[in-house]
Amino acid sequence: MRDNELRRIETELGISLPGDYRSIMVDYPIRRERGSSSGLLDDDVDTLIEANRHLHEPHEGKHRHEAWPDQYFYIGGDSERSFLLDVSNPKASRVYVAKHGNPDSVTIQAETLGDLVEDYVQRLRRSGVDVNADSPAPTKVYQVAGPAIGIYVAIATAGLIGLLVGWLIAITNLPG
Repeated sequence: MRDNELRRIETELGISLPGDYRSIMVDYPIRRERGSSSGLLDDDVDTLIEANRHLHEPHEGKHRHEAWPDQYFYIGGDSERSFLLDVSNPKASRVYVAKHGNPDSVTIQAETLGDLVEDYVQRLRRSGVDVNADSPAPTKVYQVAGPAIGIYVAIATAGLIGLLVGWLIAITNLPG
């Protein structure tokens, strides 16, 4: 993340991000697409803004929840839980974890954000993930799909030409 993106989050949400969050996010060592599909910290500005707006507004229906206290800032999560910072301390952030939509389930995950990130990076390394590797190029999907699509288009085109030729032969051989 860039500093101007962090300022945008602060401006749009009306908060001050703690210093440790700012410094970690400017040089975050693991982007979501390297490591694991669940990631740890979300580094997409629009997603963070939207998720935090959702967190602080009450909702009814299937995903019902009360508005969360203003001190919590959503930083990432997975399908079952959310990681939150306590933004009431401008210098250092204690990290909490909660079941999605349940402010009563909040527990301390790590004393500092740095501790949480270091633990995450170490777990990825132990499982064989090269956290410094470049993200895979999205063109790899197209390198496989491209020829297949080309073959499909060629077959479909040949089929249409065959139908057209058959139709022309049929109409030129009509009596009368």
